[in-house]
Amino acid sequence: MINEISFEAVARMTELCPPAGVYKDMPAAQYHAIDALNNSTLAEFCKSGMHGREYLRGITKPSAAMLFGSAFHSALLEPNDFAMRMHIDETIGPAAEVRHANVQAEYPDAIILRNGWIEIIEQIASNIGEHTAATHLMQEVDGKNELTMIWTIDRVIDGKTVSVPCKARADRFIPAFVPIAGMGEVSCLVDLKTTRDASPHAFEHSIASLGYHRQAAWYLTGAIACGLMDDFHDFSYIIIACEKSSPNIVATYPIAAAALQQGMGELKSGLAAYIKYRLHGHAPMPSDVLMPLAIPNWAMNPHNEVGE
Repeated sequence: MINEISFEAVARMTELCPPAGVYKDMPAAQYHAIDALNNSTLAEFCKSGMHGREYLRGITKPSAAMLFGSAFHSALLEPNDFAMRMHIDETIGPAAEVRHANVQAEYPDAIILRNGWIEIIEQIASNIGEHTAATHLMQEVDGKNELTMIWTIDRVIDGKTVSVPCKARADRFIPAFVPIAGMGEVSCLVDLKTTRDASPHAFEHSIASLGYHRQAAWYLTGAIACGLMDDFHDFSYIIIACEKSSPNIVATYPIAAAALQQGMGELKSGLAAYIKYRLHGHAPMPSDVLMPLAIPNWAMNPHNEVGE
């Protein structure tokens, strides 16, 4: 029977998972408090059970890049809320983690902006407005921002079915648009990403190294489970990549269906590790054996000669 096996509670996720479905106006704080598997948790369990355990315990602290990304998302996707909550503190420098934490403690409900952040956000927003595809994606009238998706994944463990509550908060969902001339209407999820380098070659490596294809597969799994979409396709998940440094280049990259399928395969190991930890507290390290490593194929120089 489903739910015959239950998970141990996670202290920092205090809200029971609501029924499966799409929630349009759920506050971010409520979403983060829901005890359900999300992409960030899954990404840590894909590294190892130990990484996942530390993440669920709340031991990890947000980096400057994560804090900026959160502020950036709020500015572009929830501008009214951002305008009410933003708090600019020019005394917080690029690496002032302690100062940032102290200011956040003083203004717990505010979106804290470090010195120079608001100018970067405004420039990126302006560049998005000058980018044809990005503008189309962000201004599609039927698009919905910050959709919360709730669903379950069932797995059989020791002959019993475990129903795993899952969640995702999509930056933007577009029910129908035409991605290229001559193609019919499709639905898609849009994901805003900040990056150091939005060029195709560099961002391709970012997709692989940061697991954006896996995140895309996770979000699309939720969208399909919630009835928003039917299946993966080459335009079902589109990233708007925005450079954080001047001139703040913007690029749009659909993740190909083949990469989405690769992401689906990678999700399985993380899901299995997550279930083991939630059921039994099993959190191993990535490996405890000798493991020879080579460098990846793209880093190999075919012109090198051995012995020179």
